[in-house]
Amino acid sequence: MPVVIKASNNGFVDATKKLICLPSYLGLAGERREALRRAALTTAAAAAMAATALPAYAIVPPSTITDANASATIYTGSSFGLDNFSVNGINQVQQQWFWYRVGSTGLQLPINDLTQSPVVQTVPSKIDALYTGTYSPVGGTAVPFSVDVQYQILGGTNSATLAETITIQNTAGSGGGSLPMHFFQYSDFDLNASLPANQDTLVLSGTPTENTADQYHVGSSTHLNVSASSLSGSIVGAPDHYQVESGGGLVIENALSSTADLQLSDGSLTAGPGDVKWAWEWDPNIPASGSTTLYISSTGTITGVPEPASAMVMLGGVSLWGLRRPRRAKSAQAQRTT
Repeated sequence: MPVVIKASNNGFVDATKKLICLPSYLGLAGERREALRRAALTTAAAAAMAATALPAYAIVPPSTITDANASATIYTGSSFGLDNFSVNGINQVQQQWFWYRVGSTGLQLPINDLTQSPVVQTVPSKIDALYTGTYSPVGGTAVPFSVDVQYQILGGTNSATLAETITIQNTAGSGGGSLPMHFFQYSDFDLNASLPANQDTLVLSGTPTENTADQYHVGSSTHLNVSASSLSGSIVGAPDHYQVESGGGLVIENALSSTADLQLSDGSLTAGPGDVKWAWEWDPNIPASGSTTLYISSTGTITGVPEPASAMVMLGGVSLWGLRRPRRAKSAQAQRTT
């Protein structure tokens, strides 16, 4: 099965997800698809190292954070991004990551295309990934900037919280130029993926811009709620644009990677039933020495039979609450390759 390999200009490996468009892949149960994705990523990283003669330390390993009954795996050096969020041993996410563009023209890039500092993890439940870059406007002065992404997980008795905060800073000094940032969050959650696979519906709502996403799993009462909310100061809430999709393709992700000057299409507020995905776009113009913080809060409810248990995801904060799947699905999950 083919896997497309790209070694980005800072030496990090990005194995794209083109393989998941294949019917043979989409027909697999959730746990087998997960194992295949992880095997593909490992193969892609090895191939890219061999092809580019990169030393082993140039490949950023995934970071795992844990607390009590919950864990999350984040590929900070790849656009796989948030690749696993498990509560009571059940994963609910396929991929969630960030793209950016500075200025009104040009292609978007995943944030891992920036220069990445070593991931900081002082406790098992939290990581901090810092990326830096420079915006060079035509005829203008270069503007340095940074993107800081923090994840923190908090487990509990049948619940967990994964908090995510993203801070974009214009690090130019006094008198420096502004930073016309376009920042995108792409989300592909597969709720209760094997019961049955890829059977979710999605509804966006909220004002002034659709800043709330409600995703439901068909065939169970699993529910994920994601909202972008303002807190105070320079913290930004509602996105400027949004886009949803349904089906086995990668319309939004491909657009982020290959469409210049992208602005999400807005339009439909619903998607599914099927393999639903969505993206949000923020367009802050950040002055010299200024910063913008994005905070995204998600709350979900997962219900299955026969055993009670719960889960909660929070992406900036994502939250999932619920009950365990039947023993058959839990057993399959235990056999997953990690």
